[in-house]
Amino acid sequence: MTIPTVFNWLARFGALRGEPAAYLLVLTAVFLLIAWDWRAGVAGLMVHYLLAWLLLADMLDPRLAAVKLVAGLFVCLIFYWTARQVQPQPKAVEQRLRLGRLWLPASLPRRLILTPLMLLLVLWLAQNPAYALPGVPDSLGHLTLAVYGLAGLGLLGMALTTDPWQAGLGLLLFLTGFDLFYTHLDHSVLVLALLAATQLLAAVAVAYLTQGQRAVAVAEAA
Repeated sequence: MTIPTVFNWLARFGALRGEPAAYLLVLTAVFLLIAWDWRAGVAGLMVHYLLAWLLLADMLDPRLAAVKLVAGLFVCLIFYWTARQVQPQPKAVEQRLRLGRLWLPASLPRRLILTPLMLLLVLWLAQNPAYALPGVPDSLGHLTLAVYGLAGLGLLGMALTTDPWQAGLGLLLFLTGFDLFYTHLDHSVLVLALLAATQLLAAVAVAYLTQGQRAVAVAEAA
């Protein structure tokens, strides 16, 4: 039995590389902003890092880009265990609305209104030559879309909640957008390692804050 290599996996996802990956990456970011269940959040985060890897593989040696994917999977694992440990809800301290048997985040209506508006702004910026990213050629317009989409939606995600777990998802979106842009400018191994380490440190910080806020909520309830 032959173990698939990085190049084999890239060949399997070949139809998604380039522009399709950029659009799907932005749509995944939209999903992460409006998803209220932690399981959907972790699953969306895994898809997010897979699509980011497909874009990075066009700028780096695929084996180096795979390092970012592995780091992303560790981030997903940290978020998964954090959410499991603060059950029944990873966002227990956030005010919630009841809809039948469902408890939804109080910020969800704002997300449903502002997320499409941010998406329209991102599409406009990405298609306007006056706001092209420095150092990114016109042939990589899909990279501009991905960077603007992740940065804008990530900032929006952080601004719309006081819950560290949900805000952490927004932070990771923003960091991935910065990662894509800076990797295009600098392909050095040192930069690759620093950007991957930043994602991991951010995930650890989010896990710590989520656990701490959950502990405070439990203590106050007692």
